[in-house]
Amino acid sequence: MTTVASSPIPADIKQMTDLIAPLPTEPVVAETIHPIQEALNEQAPKQKVDAFQEAPKTSSKISFEDYLDLSELAFEWGDSYDDKDWKRLEKILAPELNAADFLGIMSHVGFVGDPLVHTQHFIGASKWEKINDEFVIGHHQLRAAHQRYTGPDKQTVENKGHGHATIKHWYRMIDMNDGRGKVWKFAGLRPRVRWNEFEFDKIFKGYGDEHKDAYHEQTTDKELFNGE
Repeated sequence: MTTVASSPIPADIKQMTDLIAPLPTEPVVAETIHPIQEALNEQAPKQKVDAFQEAPKTSSKISFEDYLDLSELAFEWGDSYDDKDWKRLEKILAPELNAADFLGIMSHVGFVGDPLVHTQHFIGASKWEKINDEFVIGHHQLRAAHQRYTGPDKQTVENKGHGHATIKHWYRMIDMNDGRGKVWKFAGLRPRVRWNEFEFDKIFKGYGDEHKDAYHEQTTDKELFNGE
């Protein structure tokens, strides 16, 4: 029988979650809180939620054109992770996510950039919440499969671990000022982990303090959704 991982999240992995969760989500009931979620909640600055909730709403439905554009962004997000194509990931980032810091974290050898780790981010059903013409929240079902190998020949599996979650993506309409006009960009994410399979805590080898200051700069005193 598969059980929810109960081991505490390592401090170095916790630091990684600080940056990739630029906005807090609603509280999770106690019996479903996962250690990763606890780490995210600790770093969730309340003022970001307030600013987001105060954004004037227009319509709760996105257009079909927006649906296609946003769905493509969600695909590019997951597939660039799995392909370890950081240039591709950089192209979809909104200014709220400092490209150098965000890519430095995701591509690090102690995290998704580890060449011995294969991943596959499966996005299931999605729900789209339009805040206004500039901001949309995507609610996505996610299964993230991970497999770690003992060596670069990838012949022997060392560990595997798969995460099951719902994940919030924040999307922002950005004026590119380069002739392309306004386009949707990926502005942040917030996972809510349901449960993990196998030895998920043994997939990533860890992350040092290299980007510690960048984590805090990215996650404090910055309003994402009020135009500042």
